[in-house]
Amino acid sequence: MTMLSDTQSISAIRETEFPIAADWAYLNHAYESPNPARAIAAINDKVAQAQRPYLAFPQHNVALDKIKRRLSDMTGFAPDRFALLTNVGDATSTIANGLALQSGDEIIMVEREFPSFVFPWRVQEGRGVRCVFVPKDGVATNLNRIEAAITDRTRVIAISHVDFQSGFKNDIEALGKLARDRGVYLFLDVSQSLGARPFDYASAGVAGIVGVGFKWLMGLHGLSLLGIADWAQDAIEPTIAGRNGMTDAWMDGDLDLNWLPDARRYQSGNLNWLAVWGLAASLSLHEDFGFANLETRSMNMREYLVSGLRENGVEITSDLRPLHASTIVTFTMGSPERTEAFVQSATKNQISLTYRGGWVRSAVHFWNDEADINRLLDFIETYRPE
Repeated sequence: MTMLSDTQSISAIRETEFPIAADWAYLNHAYESPNPARAIAAINDKVAQAQRPYLAFPQHNVALDKIKRRLSDMTGFAPDRFALLTNVGDATSTIANGLALQSGDEIIMVEREFPSFVFPWRVQEGRGVRCVFVPKDGVATNLNRIEAAITDRTRVIAISHVDFQSGFKNDIEALGKLARDRGVYLFLDVSQSLGARPFDYASAGVAGIVGVGFKWLMGLHGLSLLGIADWAQDAIEPTIAGRNGMTDAWMDGDLDLNWLPDARRYQSGNLNWLAVWGLAASLSLHEDFGFANLETRSMNMREYLVSGLRENGVEITSDLRPLHASTIVTFTMGSPERTEAFVQSATKNQISLTYRGGWVRSAVHFWNDEADINRLLDFIETYRPE
């Protein structure tokens, strides 16, 4: 395997994989990542094959296997612990609907979670389940408050690894220990962490993860991941049945529910194969760079940004403590109106950011460099609202 993590290779990656880097300072991966050139090439190849589909179908499992192997390397879950679905809502619903929850059972979440991760749990209120929302301390999750909220009816803690608004990174090892000690399931939305950093969720005692492919994994919309620990699978009954989730017994006329023995049972039907092939190619870039190098490089760029913001006297609204820092950094330019106008003006100047929750949200990936960040810092120095 060729590692591409040195400075010279970053320059080569930017030139060959991300043509947007020639014109834009793209600091918006928490919103959506550009697809690398290798992913676009793979997608275009499959688009051409769409005119001859009989040549393409037998290869789809090759791409799925590559994705699951690379997800395994980044998460600690075995490849057969993954199913691919379409979005975080249906991945989370697969878990929430499949659990044998009863009236009076409780689901603990923190306030201001991403809605697609919340709504599937709120649906369970229709069968008498109670959703308990724990307040934050500013942007920070208070582990003591989560522990205090646990009762003998608590069944699940559902939380994002990295908060989508502020970038606050939750302490998953501590949450995993708490969940194990209290006998509850811990389920995570990893949309804002997976692809930016590897983490051994399996060893941390996480029961399951969900995430999208179009952010830090650098894939297309319409593809999500569901990872289920082997010890948690029996507790999550499949609720959507299709032939892809079954053994091949149906080919001989056996229409019993012969579920596959691994997480493929949750993957009921065919997928967006263009997105599958694209994601397999995108993850090969992560792999070539070195999974262990992803976080180091991204966090170095983040520290460079934080240092520059401080030198410019900009108010940073993210939690900067090392345990809770992520590749998302938020800051304010004053009032919400001025901050939103700043983001709009930055976009006109080909600096991609997001206005979220009254703040500027920046999100650097491993392929960003100092020139991208300097461009933002220079713009901050000269910015005057229109």
